[in-house]
Amino acid sequence: MSRQRYWGTPIPIIHCEEHGAVPVPEKDLPVVLPQDCVPDGSGNPLNKREDFLACSCPVCGKPARRETDTMDTFVDSSRYFMRYCDPKNDQAMVGAGTDYWMPMDQYIGGIEHAILHLLYARFWTKVMRDLGLVKIDEPFTKLLTQGMVLNEAFSRTTTGKQYFWAHELDIARDEHAKVISATAKSDGQPVTYEGWTTMSKSKNNGVDPQDLIEKYGADTARLYTMFTAPPEATLEWNDAALEGSYRFLRRVWNFGLKLAAGNPAPGTAASYGKQAQALRREIHTVLRGSTTTTSACSTTRWCRAR
Repeated sequence: MSRQRYWGTPIPIIHCEEHGAVPVPEKDLPVVLPQDCVPDGSGNPLNKREDFLACSCPVCGKPARRETDTMDTFVDSSRYFMRYCDPKNDQAMVGAGTDYWMPMDQYIGGIEHAILHLLYARFWTKVMRDLGLVKIDEPFTKLLTQGMVLNEAFSRTTTGKQYFWAHELDIARDEHAKVISATAKSDGQPVTYEGWTTMSKSKNNGVDPQDLIEKYGADTARLYTMFTAPPEATLEWNDAALEGSYRFLRRVWNFGLKLAAGNPAPGTAASYGKQAQALRREIHTVLRGSTTTTSACSTTRWCRAR
């Protein structure tokens, strides 16, 4: 679980030539990392900080060196929610707030969470239970394993595997939209169709939500992802279905505009009656209530733009 990097939970060990690896005494915990290190890619910057490295052996008092490896980030992410239950407690890592708030009602995560983070979170909860820090046996009451979003992937293997974006290819499909062949536009040479696989930056088959928002609006992106498949099911990305969500929202918009404003002619300003004005005010009051203190939510921005 150790990592050779600066960020992370310090491992409280001191290395002594005579006594080997010695735990940092409890009175000296927690070990605090320096906050002005610069990770420049040349190795763990803690190894260059003599003010952090140099210490005394807790057993013999002779000069010793502090451990510079840090724990993997799952150590932090596996118990931080316990701290939320009692965040102002400065006497204990986990306070009495866990008696009221824990266990958590709902855990949501993908399949990779079920075999990694969920496993670690349950492990650390049981460790804290055995230490008497918390009274619960399990941290979460219900689990929802969300489905993965899939997209088609195309590659070519030469000296190594190269993945292509769909827009870089000429793709031939049959009447059922299944891929028959694909060639690269750059050189006309064939590429291999790998089928439907999890969206990944390394496979060049992801979809940028910002591109969808700029083209269709945020509500279209939300509608498509929410209703194309149940949250626990796998979703195969479909641009045609995305267009369908956009057309549906346009019909809803036009229907509401016709009822509220009397279906004005193109280029003519809408005229709202008393009831329509009250409804419009109520809608915008709700939208304003959903904004934060720093900026309006994307729904509000999009509706105002419309």
